[in-house]
Amino acid sequence: MPLNPMRAFAVASRHRTFTAAAQELGVTQVAISRQIALLEDYLGVPLFDRDGRSAKLTDIGRAYGQEIAMHFEGLETATARLLNIETANTIQLRIYPSVAHYWLLPRLSRFTDQYPGLRVRMDTQVAPLDFRGTQLDVAIQLGTSPWRDARARKLFDERVDVVCAPDYATRMGPFVDPQAVAGVICCIRIIGGGHGTIGRGPAMWRLIRHRGSNLTARF
Repeated sequence: MPLNPMRAFAVASRHRTFTAAAQELGVTQVAISRQIALLEDYLGVPLFDRDGRSAKLTDIGRAYGQEIAMHFEGLETATARLLNIETANTIQLRIYPSVAHYWLLPRLSRFTDQYPGLRVRMDTQVAPLDFRGTQLDVAIQLGTSPWRDARARKLFDERVDVVCAPDYATRMGPFVDPQAVAGVICCIRIIGGGHGTIGRGPAMWRLIRHRGSNLTARF
């Protein structure tokens, strides 16, 4: 049974135009026309009368569209109901892959034992956080960025070790504290802000601390 062509026809018959059906389904008008043509070939009857650039429902098409539209509406209602139940019992969490692997997963079983009716769905995308336009409920992020439409709570301090190649340390070192890197280039990745930064000396250390990281010079 050609469900995709049937779906395209059900929407087109409700709107009575291919253009409106294409807009609702997010496809082109040509795609709608092709889907309906496939359904007409399958059924062996014309569902639309085409006259140049216009198309008009036939009597058979009008009756058939009303009948199948009810079934598709029932499918949509049942699916939406199921998704609402699923969403109500699911926590959508944005978390870095490393934090998920080393910190969250070892603790997750205790959470699921305490709350067996809840599921945690993890989004490990490393990107600037914006709750608007997403399904996210909560996020574990590095830094103190002013995330819009969100309230932040500190979980723990993060210690970041700064490293370099051994030959670079031999040429530019020794590095015993942050002030010792005044003459070297510091390349960092601010994960929480989603961008990379290159700079020199103490100014870079102040930037890193401002972003919310506590660094130890270890080479």
